[in-house]
Amino acid sequence: MDQELRIGSIGASIAIAGPDAPTYLHSQLTQDVLGMELQESKRALLLEPNGHLVASLEITRVEAESFEIVVDARVVAVVAARLGKFLIRTKATIASAQSLDLVLAPSRPAGSLAWLAAAGFYWVRSEQSDPSPSDIGAWDALRARFFAPVVGIDIQDSSLPNSLGDLSNYASFTKGCYTGQELVERVDSRKAVAPRRLYSFGSNGAVLTNGEGLFNSEKQIATVTNVSASLGDLSPGVKAALDLRTELDASSQLGFALVSRGASIADVVLAGAEIANARKVSLVELS
Repeated sequence: MDQELRIGSIGASIAIAGPDAPTYLHSQLTQDVLGMELQESKRALLLEPNGHLVASLEITRVEAESFEIVVDARVVAVVAARLGKFLIRTKATIASAQSLDLVLAPSRPAGSLAWLAAAGFYWVRSEQSDPSPSDIGAWDALRARFFAPVVGIDIQDSSLPNSLGDLSNYASFTKGCYTGQELVERVDSRKAVAPRRLYSFGSNGAVLTNGEGLFNSEKQIATVTNVSASLGDLSPGVKAALDLRTELDASSQLGFALVSRGASIADVVLAGAEIANARKVSLVELS
């Protein structure tokens, strides 16, 4: 089977290599970098010293002392700057970011990096430098469908890490110290629930915009942070790759919302700038 789908230039790879690269990244990221096997990929978080979010990313151990970190191209400059901030007297170098395409392939392409490998998605080197609006819309829809949020787009930087939900998807709780560890460990040990948690949703026919309020019958309980293009504007290949398990019409969008503690996506019945002038909506939770 030939490659079925390519979404251009929506990822960026930052290569970090050198004798100290494993220990440096182990001290900076939430995952157990030292324990990674060759070609293994993991999701991880980059945190401030106070434990607040800087970035969500994927890291792959390419060789024993060589790693590639993949992030959304829209936030790559922030991530590269933060990774370089503490690279002092460290035998490791950070290369300039490289543009990546996301492909859906029947088998792993040579030299690729995994994204959602179980579903057949991989990162490959791009021949372009800037994504098109349609590529961004498709990528945002895929990220919502498979819950792959980007800090700085779907959730603000400086947010609490447990706003992302289950941190076991992003962090090791058996590794040594890393920047921001104290807050992550405290949140986990206390089973603390964030004041607002990020969820992904399908709008079930409603057209939403970034920043809109979402309400139950009495008050605002959530805020739309980022929505994709309408399903009708996506290519057949992208719609097939979404593999939606619920019926959504052509005007529906996929997106992310921050939901107040004690509420859920299913509680939303209205959307708008304020409840007095809000319109009726029905949302389907995807995560």
